[in-house]
Amino acid sequence: MAEKKRVLVVEDMESLRNWIVRRLSGCGFSVESAVNGREAWERLENGGRFDVIISDKNMPEMTGLELLTQVRGDIRTRGIPFILMSGNPQRVEEVVGTFIHTHFLPKPVDFGDLLYIINRSTQ
Repeated sequence: MAEKKRVLVVEDMESLRNWIVRRLSGCGFSVESAVNGREAWERLENGGRFDVIISDKNMPEMTGLELLTQVRGDIRTRGIPFILMSGNPQRVEEVVGTFIHTHFLPKPVDFGDLLYIINRSTQ
């Protein structure tokens, strides 16, 4: 039996975070969540292993772009596929395009699009 893909969902809006976690868990993923980029980065620094990171762009303490920069700057995490979500896509797609293994997903999130990106990124 194949091992479940591990997903880290980073979103400060509790209702959206819980919705994504429930939907992905229901599809057979092993899902953990964090409320901001700082919490997510601490989890990664402490040995958390994930097959994909899904993060909101605008969050307190550490934004999704700051988290993305940290992830791509560390040899231990730079290859993890990263999906950045935002309801305000201006300039985000341009910035995301400068990073490898990085995708942009507009809000409101279409779950089918999210699944497609995850599956394409983690093959």
